[in-house]
Amino acid sequence: MAHKLKESVKTIAYAATKVAAIAIMWPYFRLSVKGRKRVPKEGAVIFAANHFSYADPPLIGIAMPRRIRFVMADGLFRKRVLHVVSRLLDVIPVETGQPFQTAAVRKAMRLLHNGQCVGIFPEGQRSRTGELLPAQPGVGLFAKKSGAPVVPLAILGTNEAWPPGQLLPKPGKVRIVIGEPLLPAASQTAEELADKVRGAIADLMRANGYQPTMEE
Repeated sequence: MAHKLKESVKTIAYAATKVAAIAIMWPYFRLSVKGRKRVPKEGAVIFAANHFSYADPPLIGIAMPRRIRFVMADGLFRKRVLHVVSRLLDVIPVETGQPFQTAAVRKAMRLLHNGQCVGIFPEGQRSRTGELLPAQPGVGLFAKKSGAPVVPLAILGTNEAWPPGQLLPKPGKVRIVIGEPLLPAASQTAEELADKVRGAIADLMRANGYQPTMEE
């Protein structure tokens, strides 16, 4: 009973937060979304996007038709205000730079095995230069262990609207482009799959007028 009540509170909190974010952030960032039909309507999904800004997770969250639990760096998770919000939104905290973390993997697997959605930034951190950083193996590990498809996302414009080091966001135009789902192959390693996802994100960015450089 306590678990069901806790989940109900989180569901209500997520819905309320999403409504408020849509009302404020959608017009402020003049958000547009391309390719929504590519998002599977049911079953487990891993959303994977490039990461330039703190605005990326909430904008992806309001743009996608399904609820997403994001993987988030534990340093942010510990910040007082973000900690409360993050617990309500059921994020998955991970330690930056650590490739395999049992608690995070277990939580992600539980969500995916229950047919839910997980969001992850394969680079593992915000890019401060506009480059695509090397992909960490986490996205490949989650996909291979769960069998869930990975939906690549390109989020464009947040690096101009709210880049690292800027205190507050400024109005801007942000686009989210949704790619074709990628299915993990048995022959691929987690690292190979993560690199493939990174390549798919780069292709989406190039196809929509952004030329990313790829840090090796």
